[in-house]
Amino acid sequence: MKANVADEAVFLNGELNKEKLVTLAKAFDELAASFSSLPKGQDKLSEQELNNIFESLGEKFCKECPKCELCWEQNYFKTYQTAYDILTKIDEEESEGYKDLEHGFTKGCIAAAQILEETRILFQKERMNLKWNNKIISAREAVTEQLKAMSQIIMQIKDEVCLVEKLNDATERNIRFILRNNKIIVKNIFLINRTDKRKEMRLTIKTKNGRCIPTKEIANMLGSICNLKYTIGKDCKNVVNGDWYPVTLVEDVNFKMLYGVARKIKDNERVSGDNFSFMEDKEGKKIICLADGMGSGLNACSESEKVIELIEELTEAGFVKEAAIKMINSLLVVKADEPLFTTVDMCEIDLYNGLCEFVKVGASQSFIKRKNWVEMIEASTLPAGLIYDIEMKAMSKKLYDGDYIIMVTDGIIDAFAPECGEEMVKDIIAEIDSNNPKEMASRLLERVLEYNNGCVGDDMTILVAGMWGK
Repeated sequence: MKANVADEAVFLNGELNKEKLVTLAKAFDELAASFSSLPKGQDKLSEQELNNIFESLGEKFCKECPKCELCWEQNYFKTYQTAYDILTKIDEEESEGYKDLEHGFTKGCIAAAQILEETRILFQKERMNLKWNNKIISAREAVTEQLKAMSQIIMQIKDEVCLVEKLNDATERNIRFILRNNKIIVKNIFLINRTDKRKEMRLTIKTKNGRCIPTKEIANMLGSICNLKYTIGKDCKNVVNGDWYPVTLVEDVNFKMLYGVARKIKDNERVSGDNFSFMEDKEGKKIICLADGMGSGLNACSESEKVIELIEELTEAGFVKEAAIKMINSLLVVKADEPLFTTVDMCEIDLYNGLCEFVKVGASQSFIKRKNWVEMIEASTLPAGLIYDIEMKAMSKKLYDGDYIIMVTDGIIDAFAPECGEEMVKDIIAEIDSNNPKEMASRLLERVLEYNNGCVGDDMTILVAGMWGK
């Protein structure tokens, strides 16, 4: 009876927390919506802003001019059109058209030189205002995306609330009996029903008489009882001793991955502008990320390195891939006084079922190799940091035992003729006879360099990930 009351209390407490999280997520969504409803940025001065400049010039120069009646009463339409055309040409930076209008305007206006100079000053001031206004708007849009991302994260957390449950009595007695026979004392045991349906068990345990028992051995014991293959959680200690310690056991994945990397720095540069990362989350997924900074050298390296670091931090915090990339893109757009962009190539592999998702932002083609068959993954999108409304292409594929993922930067593709670069790389990958990811990456790089007589026109990076059943 007490156990049932305790379980019900845990459930009700979880439901209350769930409601609070939903309310908080809605608050973030409403804040994001309020930011989204504000005015958007603009590429050039509006018609109203041009009219304001026009009126300011008229008030300053034409009002007291002796030819005011001639210009603004007898030849009103001609004067208005000429002045407005000059404003438009300056705004559009059409120098040739502006010179023709300037010549005609000078003939008819006694204060032409002063008016034209004042026009340039006013335009410079308005353009500066426009630039800073767009900066503020970009920052606001970045905040909007971050608020939306926070709402998504909170809703994910909400879905994980109330997933704790007690084992049935028979199973718990069996576990406690087996562990007690192995000199292990159990304080409590819980099951976690994860959103991905994978089984997870959490125990608080310690050993008797100062014994030290490998956590992996405990995972094997409990796996045999529950008819599951357990592995120890990512942050668990490898050994349990006489101190109380929380142990997390998770259902083991069905696949494992090995990686290989081959790189070459652009000729006459000291560092590569490409950076990459291999990550693993707590849900049994591997994440491969490859970033290529604009240009080459130290600046490109710094930009791509920052992108990789941010992706790692946001992924670790629980952000989904798309939300993480959008946040990073907004930060790049806001902080860049000059165009700075980075391509982002991400691949997420579920080691339970072999599903693989590619997300490309301005990135080069990737490839999947299965024996002698090669499939190319490509998407035509702009790099991160170039425009605010970034477009991402996500593509899902199913991987099997013995498959390989090959990701490359544009230095590899562009090493060949423009019309056949990706097909050449695809053919080379198909010809490589190796089951070692490192060797596969090295051979591909060797063939590319051989084709270019050893010349490296751009940074080259090749990542190869091989997948095998456990």
